[in-house]
Amino acid sequence: MQGKKVPLGVKKASVKTDPVPNPPPKINTLLKYSGLGFQLVAVVLLGVWIGSKLDLYFEFEKPILTALLTLFFIVGFIVKLIKDFTS
Repeated sequence: MQGKKVPLGVKKASVKTDPVPNPPPKINTLLKYSGLGFQLVAVVLLGVWIGSKLDLYFEFEKPILTALLTLFFIVGFIVKLIKDFTS
């Protein structure tokens, strides 16, 4: 049994299987920079958390390691950003 015959002049409906269209460039830029913002917050929080744990362990009166590790992590993040954007 064959499929239904289509009258002359009428085209069969075709199902397009195009891949998912790319989001507009504006959304790509927004997602890229919001992702960088979340990464920066995570890096700062990680530096503060590890530094405060080390300050408690070594019993410093002032949060020296908290400040140093947070600064170190931020500098590392900036270096990573520069490498990502230049390549």
